[in-house]
Amino acid sequence: RLRNAMLRQKANAVVLRQHFKAWRRHLLARKREYFQDKLRQVSERLATMQAEVDSLKTDSEQMERDTTDKSQELTRAQQNSVVLQRHLDELARTVASMRT
Repeated sequence: RLRNAMLRQKANAVVLRQHFKAWRRHLLARKREYFQDKLRQVSERLATMQAEVDSLKTDSEQMERDTTDKSQELTRAQQNSVVLQRHLDELARTVASMRT
């Protein structure tokens, strides 16, 4: 009788150990799924942010080119203005000399 009780107790311990291992495997699988999902979400967010950064960089480069172009146009306009002013001064002197 005592032997049977001990055998039953040992069998119950084996079953409990098996249940515990199965439960632990289940929890580890759920934990792995959870973190894989979190990693996927973070990866997607990172990809979105990288696309936004790339877009902003492209926009910034275009604005820089536009600014350079406008600066060059302004420089040319200023140079043309100086040349035009010289011509006007020369024309004014010519007209003044013609009057005298």
